[in-house]
Amino acid sequence: MEEIKELYDLYHDDLYRYIFSLTKNQHQTEDILQSTFLSALQSLSSFQRRSTIKTWLIGIARHEYFSYLRKNPMELGLYELTVEPGDIDPSEHELSWIILQELSKLSELQKEIAVLRLFNELTFAEISIIIGKTENYCRVSFFRTKQKLMEVLQNEAD
Repeated sequence: MEEIKELYDLYHDDLYRYIFSLTKNQHQTEDILQSTFLSALQSLSSFQRRSTIKTWLIGIARHEYFSYLRKNPMELGLYELTVEPGDIDPSEHELSWIILQELSKLSELQKEIAVLRLFNELTFAEISIIIGKTENYCRVSFFRTKQKLMEVLQNEAD
């Protein structure tokens, strides 16, 4: 039981940010976070150390998020994210507005790779384990996403 408390203390904030980036809803995030730690507790003895604990926990959180969506099909998350003009005041948060607008145009997988890399600061190896794609796929996808963002930001600066 002490192990799960240590995991909770170490990774709660990272997992919360990751799940919140998917749900954009505090209550859903807390529900999924609880499910994640419950699942981790139940399967801790079977953890095979093929990845880091953080990567393993994010994988569980990802699975719990999709499970939550299947059980609650009317709930929206990262994959249905669209940015509307009223969501953020562009004059106050222009850079955030531009980035959110561009991220909302990406495919599901590109969004997830971008979030895991930019906000959770995971390596491409860790991301590849979580999403089930090759490390090279993750690198290329992120590079293309970053190029798109940089082009948009460059055009805004001109």
